[in-house]
Amino acid sequence: MKNEELKTQELWYLWRKFYHDLMAHPVSINLLLAGLENRLPEFIAACKEGRVDNEQAAKLEKSVSLLRSAIQAHIWLLGVKRMQLAPLDATAFPLEKCSMATCLKAAFSEFPADGLYGIKKLSVPRIKNFYFLGNAFVMQNIIFNLLDNAFYGMRHKGKINNEQLQIFTTSDSLYNYLHVKNQGAIAPEILPKLFTKFFTTKTSKAGLGLYFCRKAMQFFGGEISCNFDQKNKYCEFILKFAKV
Repeated sequence: MKNEELKTQELWYLWRKFYHDLMAHPVSINLLLAGLENRLPEFIAACKEGRVDNEQAAKLEKSVSLLRSAIQAHIWLLGVKRMQLAPLDATAFPLEKCSMATCLKAAFSEFPADGLYGIKKLSVPRIKNFYFLGNAFVMQNIIFNLLDNAFYGMRHKGKINNEQLQIFTTSDSLYNYLHVKNQGAIAPEILPKLFTKFFTTKTSKAGLGLYFCRKAMQFFGGEISCNFDQKNKYCEFILKFAKV
């Protein structure tokens, strides 16, 4: 009975945390649809009369574009949340030799920056490529979570700038490392809890993103750690991969 109660509490906790993310984009979509409904009669009338108001047409086109971005971001967000809870095993996600540059390119091209944070285009980082034993789809989701974490932090500090995000690689005799560095320091007392399941300092987040990153890196046989510098106000996530 106790286990059943704990499971119910855990599911309710998850639902409360996910509710904000699940509802944010539908609310935005409804607002955009209301704007479209207001403009549509005038636009249709203009089309029937053979005249099209360029300003109205531009507004309609912009609304459609925003609507599309909001829908794509919502679909993406649901996929990421599902992945955070998915059990990781080699049957569902076979381990194979993967290219880090390819994973980064795929993740950056699919990350809905315009729908989530208003950044029109993310620049794919140029890195010294390396190969690792892992799963490309899981790796893309690790990158998704780190990007979301970085841009969320920038937004709440009043700064969102793709150029403030640094991604690069290093290596030593045994390991390759992927570094994801962004502006925004982490309080020292938070660092030991950073990768703990359900731990979060954000009221609208579930505390599963960095937990998933650690779980996924362990699935690869790797590690993830975080460095921070309060003076210069940055944090850096370091992903460690055995050389293959």
